[in-house]
Amino acid sequence: MHLMLDKFKEYCTSRRLNILFGVIINVLIVVVVVLAVTNSIKSIELKESRRQLEILELYIQAMEITYRLLNDIRPIKYNLQWHPDLENKTCEATASIQIEIDNETNLIVMHSRNLEIHSITLLNMMARIRIRVRQWYLDHEREMLFIELDELLYRATPYTITISYSFILDGLNGVYTSSYRDENDEERAPITKICFS
Repeated sequence: MHLMLDKFKEYCTSRRLNILFGVIINVLIVVVVVLAVTNSIKSIELKESRRQLEILELYIQAMEITYRLLNDIRPIKYNLQWHPDLENKTCEATASIQIEIDNETNLIVMHSRNLEIHSITLLNMMARIRIRVRQWYLDHEREMLFIELDELLYRATPYTITISYSFILDGLNGVYTSSYRDENDEERAPITKICFS
């Protein structure tokens, strides 16, 4: 009987140890999972912080070069569509610009003077997919348009950026209009000259 009692105590002790080890292992697994998830979140936050730092560095670089554009992107071909309203002296327009990338970037900087931007789209011509424009903003003082993208633009990949905008026909933006009076003394404005500088 004494032998059975010893075996029972040994069994209970062994069972308790197994339960204790099981609990410890489960706690360790939970701790490892929590650390892995935390590490993953920190990694995502670090990537986002690096991305924001890169954008800030590009913006600061653009700010330092007061009125000059960055050399990351070159325009190759323009397609301009203008719909002037000579009576109201306004113009609705769309510019599609084929660009080449010299340095990978997710920030496009362009000159923009006295334009009201309505929409901006960017198309990867090789893959025929649209690249999401995260945000865009105008710097009126330096007459620049900054376009921040969700992803990098890569070299050797053709892209087309399309910008829908409007502007006032005031003679200060390269569009000069002339008018005359017809036989009914109505003003006509058939003469327009467009100058690109």
